[in-house]
Amino acid sequence: MRNTLTRAASSALAFLLCMPAQSTTYSGCVSVDLDTIIRTSKLVKQSQGRLVREFAKREADLGSFQRRILEIEFAANIAKEKGNKSEEEGRLEELRQAKSDWEKQKAGYDADLGRRKAEELDGLVHQASVAYQAVGTKRGYAKLYQEGGDEPIFKPLPGAEGYQCNGKSDVTQEVVVEMDKEVLIP
Repeated sequence: MRNTLTRAASSALAFLLCMPAQSTTYSGCVSVDLDTIIRTSKLVKQSQGRLVREFAKREADLGSFQRRILEIEFAANIAKEKGNKSEEEGRLEELRQAKSDWEKQKAGYDADLGRRKAEELDGLVHQASVAYQAVGTKRGYAKLYQEGGDEPIFKPLPGAEGYQCNGKSDVTQEVVVEMDKEVLIP
């Protein structure tokens, strides 16, 4: 009994020593998983839709170009089977040029798509940041951490630097809801 009371008193004292000296009350420390937010948010679906619409024509053009390359290859093989050397050589030259043109178009497409994906991701990360800051401020959390991170990504309240965390709750879904509250798609 005495050991139990001693342990309880020690635990209470340790807890009180870890609390900030000022009168600010915190709800605790929480973590968010930005990867999950980016994968599950409705804003991501909107972003993906924008990219699909923006690049649909170029993607279709590349597909048509690839079909044309296959047609040229087929025609070159037919010419070879017939023994028509000059037609075969002409088709092979046309094929080399078509493949070269396709590679240039594909490289431009890949570069543009990569740039736009990076822009969309930057926007989504910013929206997630705004959302987790809103959640942290509204709930009075002392510190917010990225899942697996050692340093806080947000300290919403003054004086939170001295607050010691004893475990973290995950508020990822709450942040997703905050982030998606003005999204128009279901």
